[in-house]
Amino acid sequence: MQHTSFDSDNVNDGSSNMAANSQRVLHEPNRASAGSANRWLAAVVVLQSLILIGQWLAPSLPVAHAQIPDSGAQLQLIIDQSKATNARLDKIISILEDGKLQVHVAKSDEDKAR
Repeated sequence: MQHTSFDSDNVNDGSSNMAANSQRVLHEPNRASAGSANRWLAAVVVLQSLILIGQWLAPSLPVAHAQIPDSGAQLQLIIDQSKATNARLDKIISILEDGKLQVHVAKSDEDKAR
């Protein structure tokens, strides 16, 4: 009986060759697509850099500060304006009641043309 040693690393049965080839295909990207991907990556990096520089160099916009409305002051303003309107209306009513109002009818443009 002859004794042979079995070394699994030295066996070349074809199936290991196929596995190595498939792994090589999966891990090695196509040269043309790799160059294209690098160009796209460079373009994205350049655009992001331009956006960042634009944000640093652009003048800052004024910040809007939210203010809580003072409803009491708003109501007081409405009341004051109502009092002023009532005073004017009272003055108009007193003029109409006294009868001191004189109305002059102006001639219209049609009457002036005749």
